[in-house]
Amino acid sequence: MPAGIQLSTSGGPGGAKAKASYTNLQELVDDLTVSNNHLIEAMRALPEEAWTVPVDSPMGPSTPLEAVGRLMYHTGIHAGQISLIQKHFAVKEDVV
Repeated sequence: MPAGIQLSTSGGPGGAKAKASYTNLQELVDDLTVSNNHLIEAMRALPEEAWTVPVDSPMGPSTPLEAVGRLMYHTGIHAGQISLIQKHFAVKEDVV
């Protein structure tokens, strides 16, 4: 994990960090940029034969390939949520 990045959702919903406030868009974008760059570099550095070798993770044993698949699925869910929010915000904005 990149230095300086803290998992604000560690412990799941209702955990000690669940009351975090996400009001600074630039900070969120900066965190995403650093995380994305770190992921890309880690994927480039991983030897091809290591992609199918299970490693221990907080979710249990998993291959890097499986982890990237879960990441893509999870990101897709959030993209849909963001799209829905934007759609409804645009409707409300037009009415005002």
